[in-house]
Parts: sequence; structure tokens; C-alpha cells
Amino acid sequence: MVAYLLTLLSGVVIFTLAILHLNQNLLNYLDFIAFILVAGGTFAVALSILPWEYRNEVFYSIKVLFRGENRRYKKVLKNCFEATRDPNLVTTFKEKDLSTKILRDGFDLMSLGFNEEKVEFILREKIYQNIKRLAKISNSIKSIAKYPPAFGLMGTVLGLINVMRGITQGVDVKQTGLEMAIALLATMYGLVTANLIVQPAAEILLKKADEEEEYAEIAIQYILLTMKGSSQLEIQEVLNTLVPEEQNYNPFQSLSNEDNDNLKNKAS
Repeated sequence: MVAYLLTLLSGVVIFTLAILHLNQNLLNYLDFIAFILVAGGTFAVALSILPWEYRNEVFYSIKVLFRGENRRYKKVLKNCFEATRDPNLVTTFKEKDLSTKILRDGFDLMSLGFNEEKVEFILREKIYQNIKRLAKISNSIKSIAKYPPAFGLMGTVLGLINVMRGITQGVDVKQTGLEMAIALLATMYGLVTANLIVQPAAEILLKKADEEEEYAEIAIQYILLTMKGSSQLEIQEVLNTLVPEEQNYNPFQSLSNEDNDNLKNKAS
């Protein structure tokens, strides 16, 4: 999402301005060994903590972080009403999100003759299981955030050990101070990784899971209202109450004249 990219960019800008304000060289804050310790250690932990049994959802979640995406209430509503014109259109939707899956499954269940109660139970269980997986991934990433500072501290300890050895060998004060500064970079890298990269990613994915649940709720309400034989005008009014006012959708406004007449006939 755009928010994550803005978080990273803002962090880099603020960090750079702080260094320049201190009249420091940016290169003084770069150290390959410290970076490898923190990044490599965090990656190793992620390999064991992330729920790879849901690997498709894991890769999808990572992709979501770097994909600009606005709120999709209106798009979900549009998909619902397009499915009214032709249920077969649902199979042509390119979206792979939860709401589209609920629409597809809902029309499949209706075609198989399931009653309203069974359809609602099955669809809500699908929503629950999907959101549960997304939340599990988010919480796993959140738990990873406690490890980068630990790896950073480990790097600092290794650096200080090297400093102590240098002192015993008669290294001058300037060299000792430089090596101590380098040792502390690992701790800084760990704190930055945890609080600017990993933790925000987990929070954004939790927010994404909540949004996916809201979109899926629109789809399931559409399926249930359709099964009850509600008119399209009634469905429009009900579904628009589930979304922010600026995301309201009027199906009669976006269709061609022929489709508009057909939909109004169904509504009346």
C-alpha cells in the first residue's frame, strides 16, 4: 500500500536530515557487517516464523505492501451489480481478492440449489478462514519485530569485543573511538529495521485484513439479498449503507441504456 512506501520514504528523509544537521557524512553510518548481521538474522528468523503453509497468502501480503491501492468499496459494488446482468461475468473478474471469491462461490452455491441459511454459513466460514490466515501472517510479521534489535545488540557486542582486544594491543584513542562508533551501528540498524520496516508492515497488513473483511461483507450481503428476491434498488440502498458516502455506487448511472432499462425492469 502507498502508506508503507510513504513510511519508508519519510523515515529515510528524516534520518538523512538529522545526519546532515549534525554535519556528519552519510557514509559514516554505513557498515556492511552490521547490515549483514541484522538483515541476515532477521531473514533467518522470518523463514522459521512465517506460516509458509499459507505461502500464497504470504507472497500476496508482501506484494500488497508495495502496491499502491485505493479503497475499493465502489469497485466491489460495481462487481456485484455487473454479476446481476450476467452471473457468468464473475468468472471473468481479474481480481483475486476475497470479495470476488465470495461472489463466485455465492453464485455457485445458488446454482447448486443451497438454501439461504446454508449459503450464508458457508460463505461466512470462508470469510472467517481467509481473514484468520491474513491475521496469522500479520501477527507473525509483528512477532519478527522483536528480533532485529537483538541481532543489532549482538553486532554491537561483537564490535565491543574487537574494541577491547584493540585496547589491549595498544590501539590509540582515535581508532578505539572509531571502532566503538562502528560497533554501535548494528544496534541502530536493529532499531530502524524493527520500528521502521517490520512493525509498520505488520500493522498495515492487519489494516488490510480488516478492509478485506469489509469488502467480503458487501459481497455476502449482496448474495443474501439476491436470494431473498430483493429489488436492485433495494439492494443498492442497503449496500450503500455499508460503505463511506463518497464510495456510494449507482448501478443505473454506469450502465448502457439497454442494460439500464433491463436493470430498472428487474428493480420494479
